[in-house]
Amino acid sequence: MDFAHIEADVKLNPNGTYSAKGGHFSTSPMVNIVPGTETVGANGSMRAQINLLGPDGNFYLKSNNGGYSSLTPDDWSLARAKGEMSQAFFREPNYRMEVGLVVQAG
Repeated sequence: MDFAHIEADVKLNPNGTYSAKGGHFSTSPMVNIVPGTETVGANGSMRAQINLLGPDGNFYLKSNNGGYSSLTPDDWSLARAKGEMSQAFFREPNYRMEVGLVVQAG
């Protein structure tokens, strides 16, 4: 499981474009929630448009899902976020990990 993806997975390309994905840990200093875009669910989970911290120190709008991400409740620790997301990931069949490993459930 690519845990960097939970906070910010930003790649800067030589041609000036970028790829900004991930951003699921709501209280990470690498995630900047765009004010006014957040919707909070009953369990505290959130959906919001986000900017992610890149390796150059600048923030970039998430480049997939229209810039929106599902985020952990604010009271979750990073350890809990990693544990919960790992459990969810490995329960689902046929997911392809960022590193190219195919996980078959069942």
